[in-house]
Amino acid sequence: MFRRPSTRLRTIAMSAAVLASLASSSPSPATPSTETQATLRSTTGPITFSCSVSDFTGEATGRWIAYYAGSGTFTPITYELHLDSYRITKRGGTDRNKANIKMKFDTYSDGHAEEWRWVESDDAMKQDGAWHNYHMVKTGRLSGRWQNYAQNSMKFVFDRPGNDPSCTDTERVDVPLLAP
Repeated sequence: MFRRPSTRLRTIAMSAAVLASLASSSPSPATPSTETQATLRSTTGPITFSCSVSDFTGEATGRWIAYYAGSGTFTPITYELHLDSYRITKRGGTDRNKANIKMKFDTYSDGHAEEWRWVESDDAMKQDGAWHNYHMVKTGRLSGRWQNYAQNSMKFVFDRPGNDPSCTDTERVDVPLLAP
């Protein structure tokens, strides 16, 4: 399902350590120049996920952030997907608390696709029907000049005796290009 998120623009300052971690998570490492580090801006928006299988329902809320280079080039250079909270419900209740949440995104820039690996939560996600704060982040790279979007996926692996059922929800985010 396509959702156009609301966007807001802000100027941010990032430390060298943060930039190094962003660069190290991309498949083709590239360290932004000193000029770029000083002028990164970002656009962000909310994102929600929900899916069900068997007697289980998983829901998650978070946000996406696209960081942009400065100096007249306003192409996104880094994309992040953040998980902020989750809720897992089992019809009839459960006393098991070893579910998992996995998240990833695939980026598409000017017709070129990059597939990114899943990041996983601890093997301790509660299945009690309540909302829980839990932060997890996945970082990748966008490089298109004309079109950029990300297919964001959240996979819930529910805990039950025997085989653990799972379901996945995928949401598309069209990442806006900023005017210089």
